[in-house]
Amino acid sequence: MLPKDTQDAIAAAKITGRFDTPEFQAANDVFESLFMVRTPRSQRHLPSCESTPVRFNADLYEYMWGPSEFVATGTLRDYNRIDRLAEIKIPTMFLVGQYDEARPETMLESRPSCQGQS
Repeated sequence: MLPKDTQDAIAAAKITGRFDTPEFQAANDVFESLFMVRTPRSQRHLPSCESTPVRFNADLYEYMWGPSEFVATGTLRDYNRIDRLAEIKIPTMFLVGQYDEARPETMLESRPSCQGQS
């Protein structure tokens, strides 16, 4: 669903490993604006007890996930605990929304018995 030039920039970055080019950064911005958060990366911050808001930590993101949403190379690359969900013995609510990375239909896939519930 991404525009052709955006797809081309993502494909080029995956081939070259260069995720710091202006073309890739622009493509990533398009992807994020269409399928993820609606706030530009430069304006995102987390609530903080301090007067200065906490900014997005790109180094931590890359360490845990990778250089972009399109290439997982970090510590979470193979993390999957779906097989252990049955161990949760207390009522648990997953909160997801239309513009979250984990969308409602994705959450339903991990718990088929919940399909159709609100």
